This record gives sequence, C-alpha cells and structure tokens, in this order.
Amino acid sequence: MDSPVEQLSFELPTSLQQANILIVEDDLGTGTLLKELLSTEGYDVHWTQDGNEAIALVEAGEPDLVLLDVMLPRTSGYEVCRRIKAIQGFFTPVILLTARSTVKDKIKGFEAGGDDYIVKPFINDELLVRVRSMLRIRLMEREQERLSRQMRELATTNAQLYEQAREDAEIKAALLQELNHRVRNNLAAISGFLEMELVRAEPGSAQDVLQRATSRVRSMGIVHDVLTSHENQLAPFHEVAERLARTIQPFYDPHQQAVVTVSGDPLLLPTEQVSPMVMVLNELLTNSFRHAFPADRSGEVVVTLEDKPRSYQMIVADNGIGLRSDFETAGRSSGQQVVQRLIGSYLKGTCRWETDNGTKVTVEFPRSRK
Repeated sequence: MDSPVEQLSFELPTSLQQANILIVEDDLGTGTLLKELLSTEGYDVHWTQDGNEAIALVEAGEPDLVLLDVMLPRTSGYEVCRRIKAIQGFFTPVILLTARSTVKDKIKGFEAGGDDYIVKPFINDELLVRVRSMLRIRLMEREQERLSRQMRELATTNAQLYEQAREDAEIKAALLQELNHRVRNNLAAISGFLEMELVRAEPGSAQDVLQRATSRVRSMGIVHDVLTSHENQLAPFHEVAERLARTIQPFYDPHQQAVVTVSGDPLLLPTEQVSPMVMVLNELLTNSFRHAFPADRSGEVVVTLEDKPRSYQMIVADNGIGLRSDFETAGRSSGQQVVQRLIGSYLKGTCRWETDNGTKVTVEFPRSRK
C-alpha cells in the first residue's frame, strides 16, 4: 500500500566555504589582516569594531562563527561572549582573540562561554584550522537539528495516521505494519549515517557531537518501540528510562563504573510528553556517565519518578564529583542548553541543577491537558 511517510534524506554540504564569519576587532591592522585572510579562503566575512553590533548580528542569525577580540573599547569581549551565548537558537561558536596568555585569562574566557582561545600574534595556518574545526561543529549541530525536526514531524504524522486507522481494524493493522517498517528503516538509516561519521571523526569536539547525536537517535528508537507496543497510547516511562540507561551507558561508561537505578512511580505519559522527556533523560544520563566518575571512580546514578496531583517530577542524581565551578561545567553546557530548551519549549516545565556530594537535577512539568 502507498504510505504518506517519505524516506528521509541525509545529504551534508560538501564544503564549508560559504560560511558567514563575523570578526569583532577594534584594531584596524588586525581586523584588516583577518578579513583578507578569511576572504581569501572563500568565506563570507563581516567585520565590526562594535560589540553591540556583533550581538545584533548574532540575534539576526547571520554569522556561523564569531572571531571576538577580548579587549574591546566599550563592552568587553567577555561580556559580548556571554550575551552571544545567552541567545536562544543554533549553537554559534566563538573563538576569543587576545594577547593575554595566562591560564587565568584562558579560564576567564572559557567561563564566559568561549569555545576556543587564540593568543595574538597568531599563526595564520593555525587560525584557519581552528576556524574550520568550529565550522564543522556548527554544521553538525545544524544537521542534528534538521534530523530532530524531521523526526518530530514524522512522529506527528504517525500519530495522525494511527488515529485515522482506529476507524477500521483491518486498515489499522496494515497501516501500523507499514509505518513501523518505515520508521525503523529511517531510524536505522540515521543511526548508520551517524555511526559512519563517528568512525571517521577525529577525537575531540566533532566526535563528541556525533556521539551525542547517535545516542539521541537511539533514544528516539526506544520511544518508537514502546509507543508501538502500547498502541501509541500512554507509555510507561519507568520502562522507557530503564531501557534508555541500558542503551546509552556503553557509549560513555563501557566499564560500567556507574550503577543506574530507576525508582518511584510508574509514570504513564502521553505521546507528546514522552518523546521530549526521553531526550531530556538522555542528556542528563549522558552528562553523568561522561563527567561524574572520572578515571577509575565508581558510583551510582539514581532516576526517581514522582506522580504529583498536577505535575510530574523526575530527579536524576549521581554521587560523582559534582559541579564544583563554572569552568568545570564547560563540557556540560551543550547538554544543559538542550535540556533547558526541551523542558521550556515542549514540556512547559522547569529544571534545577544542584550540587551536594554529586549532581542533582530536578525536572518538573505539568500534566498534559489532553
């Protein structure tokens, strides 16, 4: 039978040369050098000497990368960086440029949200390599957003088709079989694509983005399987949480240093809430597996679910090293931004991070009105 669900495409741009780079530099000599160097490489380059103008351009979604001088005349580069990182939307990488080279200065830059740090005078070839590296990460973030959007659209289409199929049991059986086949094929294609790129990627930021993307796609597969087994109705989140932990732990904790426990109430979540909740739990477990238990340290990660009169609550707590400073949490910032976006946009809820003998994250969101 013909199905309205289309096969997904996974083509990545073959070149980064069309990227838009914003230079924020008040020194005429350095600004001219940077603009000529990057323009020669084929990039679309915009140069401003004003930090507020740079923030406005980022808010408009224009640059793919920002080269930011720390010593600006009115608003410091650190403050401009913090304001850029506070803008919602796509990840915009920021490379800080400064003549200051002490460890204290570098820490201050990373705490402000900088993604890389280059000391003046810089070597042209090194700067170009760092620019390409940041642009590749930006490209993969945008591709992951595109894939996530397609998956959300696919989930919506599936829900509509499931509802239509209720009117006729025979049509329902045939349609479910076709839909499940298509969704599994699409998930397998996405997973295969990401794993292929993961094998090719060099260790570092790019590999981390691909690893996170792979675990996110696998978490969507778990949602699909559970919803299918429960006829796309209320999904038992306790079961989903246990399956998710078993699936993603080998990615980040291959030696099983952390013992994961899921306890509390057997939450039954509707389709529109279970998907974002799985993505939230995926990010929180990933952060615990990656950061809470360094070296040979072992510990415990506890997921507690509570069914309240007007809301649902999930607590993810570990007894690891905790969030001891802003600098130490730099590696977790991407996951935290994803969590905040999912909870605020899709669950209309709140989240709170605490550190006391480990890290504790409390997520609470209202019950669905449907």
